[in-house]
Amino acid sequence: MERAKELITIANISPEGDTATLWEAYQITAHMDQKLTRVGLWTLRQDESTTPHEHHNQGDPNARTTTGEWALHSHPLRNGVLRGASSTIRGRKGMVRKSMRYGVLEAYLDDPIMGRTDLTGLHLRCTTIMVRYAPLTTVIERGDGSVLLAGFYGKILDTLQEWTNFTYTCHHVQDGQWGSKVDGEWNGMMKELLEGTADIAVSPLSITEVRSTAADFLYGLTTSSFKIIVRRPLNEDYMWTAYSKQFEIGVWGMIVFVVMILALSLFAVSYFSERVQISLADCVFAIIGIFLGKGVEQKTETGAGRTLILTALLAHVILLTFYTSNLVSALTVGPPLPPLKNLQDVYNDRSLRFGFLKGSSLTNMFDLPNPLFQAILREMKEEDFVDTPDEGMERVLGERYAFMEWELFYDLNYGSECGVFALPASYFPSYASLALTKGSPLVPVLNRIIMDILMAGLPTKWWLELKHVTEDCNLPQTSAIELKTMLTPFLVLGIGILVSFGFLCAEVLLRRDSSGGTLRAGEQL
Repeated sequence: MERAKELITIANISPEGDTATLWEAYQITAHMDQKLTRVGLWTLRQDESTTPHEHHNQGDPNARTTTGEWALHSHPLRNGVLRGASSTIRGRKGMVRKSMRYGVLEAYLDDPIMGRTDLTGLHLRCTTIMVRYAPLTTVIERGDGSVLLAGFYGKILDTLQEWTNFTYTCHHVQDGQWGSKVDGEWNGMMKELLEGTADIAVSPLSITEVRSTAADFLYGLTTSSFKIIVRRPLNEDYMWTAYSKQFEIGVWGMIVFVVMILALSLFAVSYFSERVQISLADCVFAIIGIFLGKGVEQKTETGAGRTLILTALLAHVILLTFYTSNLVSALTVGPPLPPLKNLQDVYNDRSLRFGFLKGSSLTNMFDLPNPLFQAILREMKEEDFVDTPDEGMERVLGERYAFMEWELFYDLNYGSECGVFALPASYFPSYASLALTKGSPLVPVLNRIIMDILMAGLPTKWWLELKHVTEDCNLPQTSAIELKTMLTPFLVLGIGILVSFGFLCAEVLLRRDSSGGTLRAGEQL
């Protein structure tokens, strides 16, 4: 007989045979002691003055001093004791009285275990995750190999212990994983609950359909969904394009086209209407100078020429306004976020590796019949999984890696990390709570206390104590510009100097050739 799923009801009859005290013997799991609970009283005569409280010590099976007859009745654990006898009294709670053919039965209408508040020192073995998951779960090492729990879920466990009078000893989960089903085998805390090496798992375990087949969960204590975390681009990432990404390639092409049209137009105007003709090279140089903010030194005497110069100056003002505004914004608040919105975009970006915590509920969630999820799971390698959230965030900051993490934990721990950002799309919303062994009769007992804790507003108080103010990464911040950001203009200056020396050498050689191989002293540099 499985003690965790069945009870034994004991009727201890008095020596006179006119009363019988009803007891239930129950055992939570095989390693725990048996517990006795008094559940009712039967009297042969209908005496209204007789109550169960007057017979509290009568027929105590532990006394072993009575000569009464023992009657045993085994039945599955269920809601209600002697349900048939009290089926006509519905909607009432606690002890009820039922007149029967022989005597009067006084018993609990519902399961007395569910109304129980004192577990009489019952000892529970607790398993918890070893990774840093503050402020939800904080682990404090003890010298004997066990751990103390703090944080939000630690407060929940301590409150349950205080209100229901049980003791517990917590230890790290052996394989360091949360609990997922891989190739038909469970790992992590789910495995320990199934194997009986733990009675309760204290961590923010997501309540999923797969996990519910291996354990029973208490009422949801926290709720959140999963987000994809990627690195926020920096100006240093655009070392070669920091001063050209303000316009798209099409805009730059249009600017070059406009410069050439204006230069050709200026050359045509000077050729047909000006008294002093301007060479094509000087026209190009003049227009480029205008666009670079140098101004113009070419003199024009006709309306057509002046109109072209004014048109070029107007184009320069407009382009400079757009360019400088974008450049100042980029250098102040950083470059724009990458065009990633959801998991599909991450999957399409082949330069990104995708991963999440090893042994977490995501392992089974990605095994759902969804083509995108299954495609991602097939392509994931062992090195894509991480053992701790800190490892995942380090990989996000140091490489091309997208990390999926519980949004609540991310906001509490990395909300001030402005080097990363979360994509807008959310996935797999779920509640999280404590888990107990499958079929444990402690679930209704502790659930009733959980409801009292929630109604009392204690979780809100604890959140205010544990949460800390996070920095708003959307606020503008200024910092010194690094050398990587300024490297491009310095390189342009250097290249310009080298090109000018190249032209100088070419001109010198051409002059030598034109003068028969010799140059006068006045023509030397």
